[in-house]
Order: sequence, then structure tokens, then C-alpha cells
Amino acid sequence: MIYPSIRAIAVGFEGERKLKVIYYLDREPIQDDYDNISEVTTEVCGDINFTDVEEICIFSIEPFSKLDVRHEVVTFSPN
Repeated sequence: MIYPSIRAIAVGFEGERKLKVIYYLDREPIQDDYDNISEVTTEVCGDINFTDVEEICIFSIEPFSKLDVRHEVVTFSPN
């Protein structure tokens, strides 16, 4: 689920071996954020059998240009 405190979501793949999902938040992460990111990666892994999954929730007010650019930014909030 996408919600207002998510500034951006970045996704990275290493073939079918590793999936990395990063939630960039406009506040410190709470348990609900970790639960949500886990639901997202579980859905993805239902279709693609990744052997390694990394889920990261980060508080960041950095400009989008300063975020981890090694991954594709899937969505961002204009806020």
C-alpha cells in the first residue's frame, strides 16, 4: 500500500537471485512500515522466486537526486 508518509520506493533486482526494496519515509519508520514492506515483498516473491530479499525503511528528507540511485525509483510523493 502507498500512503502519504512514503516519499519514494526504490526497487533493485539481481536477476532472480536478490530483491531489494527501499521505502524512503518523511518520518522515522514504525512497525506498520515494516509490516507493509513485508507484505509488498511477499506478493512479489509469490510470482518470482527470489532467494534473498532485503527490505529497508529509511527516514530521509534528502532531495530525490540524493537517494540511492543504484535502484529504480518506482514512485515518489511530490510533497
